[in-house]
Amino acid sequence: MSRQVSRKREVTAESLLDAAGAELRESGYDDLTVRLVAARAGVAPATAYTYFKSKQHLVAEAYLRLLGELPDSPGEGAPLERLRMLFDDIAKLLDAHPDLASAATVAMLADQDEVRRVRDRIGRATHRRIADALGDAPDDVLAALDLAWAGALMQAGLGHTSYADLGPQLTSVAALLLKGSR
Repeated sequence: MSRQVSRKREVTAESLLDAAGAELRESGYDDLTVRLVAARAGVAPATAYTYFKSKQHLVAEAYLRLLGELPDSPGEGAPLERLRMLFDDIAKLLDAHPDLASAATVAMLADQDEVRRVRDRIGRATHRRIADALGDAPDDVLAALDLAWAGALMQAGLGHTSYADLGPQLTSVAALLLKGSR
């Protein structure tokens, strides 16, 4: 594939992801369709479906792109301080994009191969970030923080807590786990 074609595909995909974010803010997840996103992006629905097989796939990819805005480094300090910074960064990012974050809660549960692949990429990236921030802590602490993170996202996505509160809540869980692992 030529560089020009590859760049055009990248621009089209980004345009669709941008349009999905705008459509979510305006109409919400329930009313979102790939056709509406395609129209907003100025592409044919058939073109949109070559990039994203379903609205769930589109939302999962948009969420993955959003998480890519997080800094790579966990920062300096003790493990709990690095985890606090990580959880606060994620909470601020999701709080700034609540429509996409809550839509991702639903979309990523879809039993679709494309969504499963994106969900796995998100899980691996989140796991890596937590592991980097945690440092040399026991594997069971890392596993528990992975579970706590997934549960916290579900709680916020369902409206039982706010995205803004995720950082302090997860930091409290991390403190308990680290204290108990000594």
